[in-house]
Amino acid sequence: MYPYTLIMKKYSLFSLTVCYIVMFYIAFFFYPKWKQSRTEATLSWDVSGYYMYLPAIFIYKDLRHCAFGDDIIQKYYPSPAFEQAYLHNLVTM
Repeated sequence: MYPYTLIMKKYSLFSLTVCYIVMFYIAFFFYPKWKQSRTEATLSWDVSGYYMYLPAIFIYKDLRHCAFGDDIIQKYYPSPAFEQAYLHNLVTM
């Protein structure tokens, strides 16, 4: 191999190591979201709205009324209120 390619491989390995160290630092020390309560939920606000129909259909069997909303808010705290679902008003005539 040429000396130039050996030097470049060493720089590439060094750069990769530095990038890993920086990402590790940011993930665990700069933004430790798990140490502060209610800063970011496991299910964020928009994701819980996107995929809320899945537990509504398969777990709670309640797609129309979404009566399980208060339980989800207390357990995961995706948002202060249950605004992600359109609740059907059942009016009998």
